[in-house]
Amino acid sequence: MNKLINYKSILLLGIAVLSAYIWAEFKKHGFTNMSNMETVSVIVVLSTFLIIGLLSFITSKRNELLYQRLQKEIQQLNENENENNIYLEIKNSYKQLIQSDYSNVNIPAFLESFMANNQFTKKRSIPKELKLLQANASTPILIGVLGTFVGLVMALSQLQIGDMDEAVNLQPILNGVGTAFYTSICGVLSSILLNVHLRHYNSDQLFMQYMLQLENMLYKLRKNS
Repeated sequence: MNKLINYKSILLLGIAVLSAYIWAEFKKHGFTNMSNMETVSVIVVLSTFLIIGLLSFITSKRNELLYQRLQKEIQQLNENENENNIYLEIKNSYKQLIQSDYSNVNIPAFLESFMANNQFTKKRSIPKELKLLQANASTPILIGVLGTFVGLVMALSQLQIGDMDEAVNLQPILNGVGTAFYTSICGVLSSILLNVHLRHYNSDQLFMQYMLQLENMLYKLRKNS
């Protein structure tokens, strides 16, 4: 297989650059000279970057493992089907099923049921793992939106209605707005890169290919039995 683009590294690099920039701003103003609002803004932004970064790393890693697992399973089927443990389990279950009710066995429904109960990890089957990966690809946007609302609340909390002639300190308000923008940008960019990663390592399509191959093999088994 050709070496694929490592979107995971690009994503982590981007988050690291943004985090370094925020940290540099934090140090530039001085730890003791910063207001409470500035400190809270930095903490919110860095925490958001950290959460999104960890989620993106874990999601991309799990998708790569699933993709490699499915490739291995398909390769085993092509080379020697009798060495594929999943196929052997499916074959034995199917033979037991057709002995009791040959005419009413629906092969696609049987395979879907089998895969739904066959655990890829200790907790999830392959279909559930695929759904979780798709959900995780959208989660950075939600985290970024949450950070946006937190930033806007911080900005609005600094607005004081009083004498119009009094000078207004905009810095606390800008800190809140900055928090909102930083978290939104991080969430959107992370989601875009994760979706590109999932399309490149397309485990969903590979799983469909694997299911079709198993289905064809069961039809041949039925025909020969």
